Amino acid sequence: MKYLSLLPNGGGAGGAGTSSNSIFGTIKPPPGLESFAGDPTAAAGNLLTVGIKLFFIFAGVAALVYLLRGSFDWITSGGEKEKIAGARQRITNALVGILILVAVLAVIATLEQKVFKQTFCFGLTCAIQLPRVK
Repeated sequence: MKYLSLLPNGGGAGGAGTSSNSIFGTIKPPPGLESFAGDPTAAAGNLLTVGIKLFFIFAGVAALVYLLRGSFDWITSGGEKEKIAGARQRITNALVGILILVAVLAVIATLEQKVFKQTFCFGLTCAIQLPRVK
């Protein structure tokens, strides 16, 4: 019985001061993650929104790293035509990737803001809202 007094609400099974729904009290989400608590469909929509934003961030960083690698290869080529050609190809591919990424972001943002007026979202400028089953 000595250890039961350490439990929240006085401890014990149905004793004085205990809550009938939980002897451990209320579990609260960590600060900053409140949007993931509560409704499971809203939490899944928020998770998808964060995932899509992280994908675009990762794609942009990867394209910039690829561009920097091509630039570094060009600088360190030492005038060799084969290395310069490879570096030029890498830089061209990185720039095309960045242009495609910017175009996709512009199209998605335009669709969300102007066409659908934030009633249907892809997770870029507004949160994805999954349908609920009633």
